[in-house]
Amino acid sequence: MNIHIMGYRSASAFLPLVPTLTFQIFDSYPQSPKTTLRDSPLFTVCSYTFDDIDLDKLLEHYPEKDVDKLAQKHVLFSQTMAQKILADFTTKRVDNLDLLIHCTLGASRSPAVALALNEIFDLGQQNIKERYP
Repeated sequence: MNIHIMGYRSASAFLPLVPTLTFQIFDSYPQSPKTTLRDSPLFTVCSYTFDDIDLDKLLEHYPEKDVDKLAQKHVLFSQTMAQKILADFTTKRVDNLDLLIHCTLGASRSPAVALALNEIFDLGQQNIKERYP
C-alpha cells in the first residue's frame, strides 16, 4: 500500500490510478479550507475533524493556559478519534490499494496519522519518519 501525504490543495487535484482510501482531516474553524473529495469508484473517503494543537508543547510554553477552556474552542485529538480512524482503516482498506491522508497543509496531522497507521499495521513505508521528523 502506497501512502500519499499532502495538504488540501494537492489532495483536491490528486487523481488516483488505483482504488484509494482517503482520510481527510479538517480543522474545526469555520474558515478552514475544505477539499471536494467524494466517494467514487477510485476514492473511499473518510472525514475527521480535529485541530493541530500539541497540548504538551502549548503547556510547556504557556503553563497558565486553561486546557479545559481550550478544549471548548478546539476539537482536540482524543482516544475516541484514534479508535474511529483505526476502525475505518481496518474495515475500508480491504478494497483499496493506496492510502491518501490529507489535512490543511500536510505537515503535521496527516503525517502523524500516516506514521501511526504505518507502524500499527506494518505497511512498510520506511520513509515517513525521514520525511516528517
